[in-house]
Amino acid sequence: DRIIYLSKKENLDSILINAYLTRAMIYQMARDYKLAMNYNDSALVNDAITDKLKIRALMGKAEMMWKLDYPEKDILKYLDQSKKEALKLKDSTSISSVYFRYSNLYLRKGDYVEAIKVLIKSSEIRPKHLILPRILDLAKLAKLFLLIDNTEKAEFYVKKAQDIASKHRYKVNDKIIAVLRGRIAMEKGEYKKADSLYTIALSSYSQAKAKKDIFSTYVYLAELKLKENKINLADENIELAEKFLSYIKENQVKVRYYLAKSKIQIYKNEFKKASKSLESVENSVDKINSLILKIEYIKTEALLAKKRKQFRKSLELTEKYHQLQDSLVQFKSAQKIFDIEAKYQTKEKQKQIELLEAKNSLYASKIKQEKLQKFIILGGGVIGFIFLMFLGITYFKVREKNKTIEKALKQKDILLKEIHHRVKNNLQLISSLLNMQSRYIKDKKAKQVSLDGKNRVRAMSLIHQFLYQKDDLINLSLDEYFKKLVNELFEAYQISKDRIETIFNIEKIELDVDRVIPIGLIFNELMTNILKYAFPNNRKGKIIINLFEENKKLKLELIDNGVGFDKENDFSNDNTFGFTLIDALLKKWNGIFKIQSGQGTKATIIIPDIYTK
Repeated sequence: DRIIYLSKKENLDSILINAYLTRAMIYQMARDYKLAMNYNDSALVNDAITDKLKIRALMGKAEMMWKLDYPEKDILKYLDQSKKEALKLKDSTSISSVYFRYSNLYLRKGDYVEAIKVLIKSSEIRPKHLILPRILDLAKLAKLFLLIDNTEKAEFYVKKAQDIASKHRYKVNDKIIAVLRGRIAMEKGEYKKADSLYTIALSSYSQAKAKKDIFSTYVYLAELKLKENKINLADENIELAEKFLSYIKENQVKVRYYLAKSKIQIYKNEFKKASKSLESVENSVDKINSLILKIEYIKTEALLAKKRKQFRKSLELTEKYHQLQDSLVQFKSAQKIFDIEAKYQTKEKQKQIELLEAKNSLYASKIKQEKLQKFIILGGGVIGFIFLMFLGITYFKVREKNKTIEKALKQKDILLKEIHHRVKNNLQLISSLLNMQSRYIKDKKAKQVSLDGKNRVRAMSLIHQFLYQKDDLINLSLDEYFKKLVNELFEAYQISKDRIETIFNIEKIELDVDRVIPIGLIFNELMTNILKYAFPNNRKGKIIINLFEENKKLKLELIDNGVGFDKENDFSNDNTFGFTLIDALLKKWNGIFKIQSGQGTKATIIIPDIYTK
């Protein structure tokens, strides 16, 4: 205020404009966006404003309009003007900053692909000495890729951001990176790691009194606890988030909050409250245009209808859910093709550069030899020309062949993904039908048989789901698959992970689909048997899952500290379907099945020469 007063008094316009813009920044940090915009306007109307400061004021104005939910066309007017000025000035700092603000606008519209494109431009142009903006570019790219369910790319950009932050000792960004790493860990099923990272971020945000970030971190923690089937802890985190709800304007964060809240209410059989929470979501989901959140909303609606025994509505919503999942897969396929094409174009450009360098080298050699002998240079020129002709013809032939191979590979990958996706959908439909049918079965044994059948189908469906979501369309990691299958079985039998602890000791082993399906079915049978019989009457316990290679043999062990088995429930009895299925699947590999019972049960599967048979 003192600087503004003195600048006006002494007619120091340059200092006055800088003071206005600094004032605008202070009000922006205090989240008083209207006052911030007013000070940007004060800077813009001053005739003495320099080109660089004009760009800064235009960007500031556009950003405040975005914060205050102005119409898109009004925001674009100022952003386009700032872009025009920045390009005219050829200032990379200003250009990258403009692109960053464009990404905010596209993000609000739900156009994540355009947001990613302009943000990549921003990170490419951004000068290397601007460490903090570079970190924020990369962190935001990771966030955007998480929004389109691309965990692999999100992880790539988080690592880049973390590497720059570590190299330059920028600890101010630890909390941002911690949240992103937590969300990635959560999507990968690494729940303990996610919990630890969220806790670190929450501590930092609490010290900084960053209400919006505290709110979103509590919501992520609630989502994490829901994935772990820890409903009470999820409820605690949602209640803590609710204290900061009045500070939140962004629809996207609110949608995540209400979705988590409605799921908790469904699991607590508070169906009316859940319905009310979902009503709060409906309009916002359409407004933010997020496919991922729409899918989650439909999935939650279907769960509520199922719990209320509204089976027709549940089936309709499930069908709609699968249609949206198909759209997401197509979107990801389009992303993949775009990436492949981008890589291919880069290779082509590199080839052209190399060819030009080869031509330049030959030309330089030609000039050098001309000084020595005209006759030799003439002969060398002819030979060089013939060589270049040969090189050019060979290059174009190879390029055409590469194009054909590239096209065929793209088509093969898309077809394989589509096949895996359709197989998964068909198996999921069978699973849903079995689930619905079991609702009308009165006999307990028949109902149990139907549930077991549904879980076997789900075990196979998961394999195809993993394959169409990965780059490798042939091989599957048993580590990821077993963890996901265990989560599905806990959910199917409505068992809390607080009651039964699961410990995984699994080596990184990858097998093709023909081997994974039988192993998955065997594992499903063993795990199902433990969950059904080992811990009766809500008894607490522990399950240890070991998977490793030993002397070229695959060894799978499931150990529990439950009640052990008896003759009535022992599925190793020749008359039970479980043993018959395991026996039939193991015969193909001359496998061995051993089961021991004492204080608990230990089931061991040994498969020799797993990679060759």
